[in-house]
Amino acid sequence: MVMMIYPFFGGFLGREMQFWIMPGTLPCPTVAYTLLLFITAKRRDNIILFFLLLVWAVPFPPLVQIPKYKVYEDSIMFVLGLIGSVFLIKKKKKKKGHFDSLRNHINLKVHKEIFEIHKDAVFATASNEGIANIVPIHSKHLVARDKVLISDQFMNKTKQNVMNNPYVTVSIKENKKIYKISGKCIYKTSGFLYAMAVRGAKKYAKNNATNRNIKINCKGIILMRVNKFKIENI
Repeated sequence: MVMMIYPFFGGFLGREMQFWIMPGTLPCPTVAYTLLLFITAKRRDNIILFFLLLVWAVPFPPLVQIPKYKVYEDSIMFVLGLIGSVFLIKKKKKKKGHFDSLRNHINLKVHKEIFEIHKDAVFATASNEGIANIVPIHSKHLVARDKVLISDQFMNKTKQNVMNNPYVTVSIKENKKIYKISGKCIYKTSGFLYAMAVRGAKKYAKNNATNRNIKINCKGIILMRVNKFKIENI
């Protein structure tokens, strides 16, 4: 029945039956029919083909077929092309939403034990020129399921890199596994978390520091939002 839309429309326009257009005999009705199959399908895996069909279906009817050749039946293809474009845009947004959903499903709270201060960890940053800088860290704290706070007590080059290039990675060793945590960060010297880090550094210096000649003060905090997390066996 769907294949008869084109010829029915031709008959409605007053064309003789010998001039009716049938899908499969000419490019435009065939494209229209194929688009209809794509639109009504549950899966549209061949996005390239879908896009090529839309490239034919949307511009040609109003620019060529209808004004030049008076093939008003191709308005069917044009409408299907517009509907297909909406489906394609929605699919792209859905795909992006799926990526965001995967990122939002990062939950480091199930691995909160790796953030204990005695766990070996390194903090990797890079300059604008791509020169890596990797330093050991101890003061690392999980403040949300996808947020990590790193206290700055002795940072110099690391701080400079973070200010210029916010993409960083923390690697933590636990038994025979490496936990790699990557994300985008900001450097802060104010706010509630900064105040908590300052108090924490003072408390550690008072109760746990073994070398009293080294002053432990929190100069700032690096707050990282995690967008990638993986575990590797050593």
